[in-house]
Amino acid sequence: MAISIAPTLFGANKTWRGIIVLTLLNGILFWGVNLFFPLFGNLEAFIFGAILGFVYMIFELPNSWLKRRMGIKAGQTATKNKRFFMLLDKMDSALGVSLISKILFGLNWLATVKLFLLAVLIHVFFSWILVVVRIKKRF
Repeated sequence: MAISIAPTLFGANKTWRGIIVLTLLNGILFWGVNLFFPLFGNLEAFIFGAILGFVYMIFELPNSWLKRRMGIKAGQTATKNKRFFMLLDKMDSALGVSLISKILFGLNWLATVKLFLLAVLIHVFFSWILVVVRIKKRF
């Protein structure tokens, strides 16, 4: 059973389970990649991955909050400003991950901007793939 973080603020789809699972899975994934391409110690890799996963989820919340204030229900697509929200959905977490990566890994601003743009492109690509293979209903 998934417990919503704050359904009136962010909608029912933002859950504690999602934050915990994504944080842990991202930590495990980062640790696993680090085994093949070692840049960090094992614990450090797990912690960095977990932090990035947590930040990813946290940076989705302001977008959800804004949508709830505009009367857009959780899991629904905006009818007004549809393209704006579509772009915001792809950029919110990428922004958070890019900014925290700047801090964690000492990136310069140019590398941070490049990471942000790459993250947005990856998010768009995988969202498109998920729609094409019918795992997701909407882009």
